[in-house]
Amino acid sequence: MHKYKVGPVEKRTAPNGLVFASENEMKRYLFLKKKEEDGEIFDLALQPRYRLKGPDGSVVCDYIADFKYIEGSRLVVEDYKGAITPEFRLKRRLWASNFPDQPLSVIGWDPLKAHRCFRAFDDIKKDQQARRRLRKKAKAKEAKNGEQRICPAS
Repeated sequence: MHKYKVGPVEKRTAPNGLVFASENEMKRYLFLKKKEEDGEIFDLALQPRYRLKGPDGSVVCDYIADFKYIEGSRLVVEDYKGAITPEFRLKRRLWASNFPDQPLSVIGWDPLKAHRCFRAFDDIKKDQQARRRLRKKAKAKEAKNGEQRICPAS
């Protein structure tokens, strides 16, 4: 088992033989490929490379996104993430300072039954945090009500 819990190569290999970092990244590729075949997006490219520079202009690193394509008249640079790592947070900040007019689209898989689709990673995290807050409030309310039932009214 890989340290990032990546499945076996067979599960992350597309029908055309391309091997991806994860099964969901492969599914995203197949989804985008279908959109390209349907004419909804154009010029789908895999693993586009971008040079990221620091504030002083020195090269910090090369960033390799997962996909690049044109949707309508807009260029989309997209990265599929199962989890946001500290390294990616740094690269995202560098991206924003290097390409202020080109947002980096970070996509994840939303496993919630109501969605079960690819969504913006930040939206998925916001929804998860909201659900956690609701569960915490419900648990606190339940504990409070439980305390009232235990103590008889005087």
